[in-house]
Amino acid sequence: MNVLFAVACAAALMGCPSTTTVKECSRQSCSNGCCSSAGECITTPSVEACGLTGTTCSVCGPGRGCDDGVCRVPETTGGGAGGGAGGGGGTAEVDAGVDAGVVDAGIDCDTVTLDPKVGDLVLRNGATAGAAATLPTGITTLGVIGSTLYGVGTDKQLHRLGTLPTLTLGASLANVVTDADLDAGTTVYLGGSLATSGTQLLTGYTKSGSGFPGSVLVYETADAGVRHLSAPGNYTAIGVPGAFLINGGGLEGVTGGAGVYALDSQGAFSFSTFDGAWMASNGFSGATANGVLLLGYFDGTDFQNHVRAVPAATVASALTNRTSFALSSAADVINGDDLLDLATVGDDAVAVRGGYDSNFDSFTTKVERVPLTLAGSTVTAGAAVTLLEATNKCTRVSFVVNAGSAVLLGLTDRNGRRVVSIQP
Repeated sequence: MNVLFAVACAAALMGCPSTTTVKECSRQSCSNGCCSSAGECITTPSVEACGLTGTTCSVCGPGRGCDDGVCRVPETTGGGAGGGAGGGGGTAEVDAGVDAGVVDAGIDCDTVTLDPKVGDLVLRNGATAGAAATLPTGITTLGVIGSTLYGVGTDKQLHRLGTLPTLTLGASLANVVTDADLDAGTTVYLGGSLATSGTQLLTGYTKSGSGFPGSVLVYETADAGVRHLSAPGNYTAIGVPGAFLINGGGLEGVTGGAGVYALDSQGAFSFSTFDGAWMASNGFSGATANGVLLLGYFDGTDFQNHVRAVPAATVASALTNRTSFALSSAADVINGDDLLDLATVGDDAVAVRGGYDSNFDSFTTKVERVPLTLAGSTVTAGAAVTLLEATNKCTRVSFVVNAGSAVLLGLTDRNGRRVVSIQP
């Protein structure tokens, strides 16, 4: 289950009264209204206070009404599925393109000026946009080996895409889904990661049911070898030298509930365990150039995503000895209910911040770099530095992937779906 969708589910259960002052008006405490400047949860939308899902209430501009918590021009034909809530916004993605519609008060994403590469995101603090390419139809996420890009598509296939700035949907390399699930016509949910380790790629999927049963595909680019392994609840995965790490509920017979599991040449083993007090679901994962691991989870007690930084020595010991360690011993370096995705660049973390609109479509507020310092067995985080900042929330970051000294952002807006290399 998507951990951020779990936040929305939890918030929907909490609700809030018609109009009340709460300790901290937020998406969790005011899921069916918007937050006024006085901290009130306004659940009866109007042109003076328009919004949903705990966003800041907006005042609708001239000629606009508040329609289901969204400021819109009456009888507009440009909107569709992409309108966001109040100050929230977002886009809706389909294979044929994007219908952005009206997002914030006075902003129409069908007409607002967009940069050809970064859309309505603004580069900050010296970040630059490099090579860009249209994403082949259906591709949802990328993996990188050297300069070659691979992708997983909505066709549930692994494809070679080529190199920037020209990407082409190559022939299928392998079915992500097992033959058994294909033959049974099982409904599956693709994961959000395409991890790479050496010449191998790993991606996965889950199914409905207790523990979210699922599998991961391991593909060897050197000889086109294919393996499927049982991996319930697999949510994200990363590659490290000689192994893959899967943030999930188990791996190939090794069980233990939500945690991190390793796959090396000898097989699967438990790599890191979550604290029971967190009531945790699986979260994001990343690996820095200097060997620090970023392992995340959704905390069921504070309804936030957390990412902890594991020092290189702990990682090396666990991989060498094939032993497990408690993630609670690692420093909590990134957190928040607005954390939507995670990657690394060099020795630092890259975080995508944003939220979800009333249709549970995501929107992006910023992309930031979090400096990490490794000193012996201690990892500390510096102040986050904004790399890209949203202006009108008409352009959405759909994924972020490590690409050596740069990160690759999947961007979606009315100009379509594309991947852009960002140099911090």
